[in-house]
Amino acid sequence: MIEEKEFSFPINKPGSSNIVIAHEMLHFITYDYLEKKYKLEPKECHDNDRLFWEFTEAFNLLLENEKYWREIAKYKGTEEFKPYMGFDKTYDKMKIIWKKNKDFDNLVREMFKKEIK
Repeated sequence: MIEEKEFSFPINKPGSSNIVIAHEMLHFITYDYLEKKYKLEPKECHDNDRLFWEFTEAFNLLLENEKYWREIAKYKGTEEFKPYMGFDKTYDKMKIIWKKNKDFDNLVREMFKKEIK
């Protein structure tokens, strides 16, 4: 639960737990930043306005598809991680913005139409 900064997951494959933990911790960091810096209200996948949640899922994928992330995670695969069904449009839009300069605040401004304060 994001409010309590707790998560749980089944261990499907030996050695996969660190990757899952890093993914979930990245959510906590991103949620905290978006709340504190931009006063954005957290939303989950079941909420009507899913942009906050979609943004964090897509941002995780953007990072997880970076070479440096794969090296740190010791990920051996070469295929790109794909978004969950239903937020692929958000991911595709963010991917275009991210490729321009890999600036997180720029990504937030573009996606949420927010100004930096």
